[in-house]
Amino acid sequence: ANYTHRHKQGAQDLFNILLNMGYATIRGYTTSFLSASGLAPSIGMLHKARGNHMALSSDLMEPFRYIVERVATTLLKRNIINHTHLEEKQGEIKLNAGGRRLFYTALSNQLETKRQPKYGGQKQTIIQHMQTQSNSLSHWVHSQEKTFNVWRMH
Repeated sequence: ANYTHRHKQGAQDLFNILLNMGYATIRGYTTSFLSASGLAPSIGMLHKARGNHMALSSDLMEPFRYIVERVATTLLKRNIINHTHLEEKQGEIKLNAGGRRLFYTALSNQLETKRQPKYGGQKQTIIQHMQTQSNSLSHWVHSQEKTFNVWRMH
């Protein structure tokens, strides 16, 4: 891959395209879980709220970003996804249907893998850990818990 630096919008290289797709996916999960737990996904602690940016969702997805990066790196290094999976649509470079299927299948497999958190909680899928982390933050914000546990892999 011709990766030189991070492009959040208008990515032209496979690595940035995969990162953008993956980060959007996990941000969607954190946004849903935050909303369900009664928190405003747009009011962040680390990321700035601007426009429609879901700052708190971005904050809570940070511990899980490495999963997207690992999936993208693995798919590219093994040549599972390559330049043949790119297409141009309306002036933008995107993954074609086959490339999207390969990427989302690989990402889903990782998000559905059970892992043990470092803080000693129960072994759950990454998606469940995202929900647990959102609930933990909600309980902490509403003073129902003395601590907020950020997910870290054991």
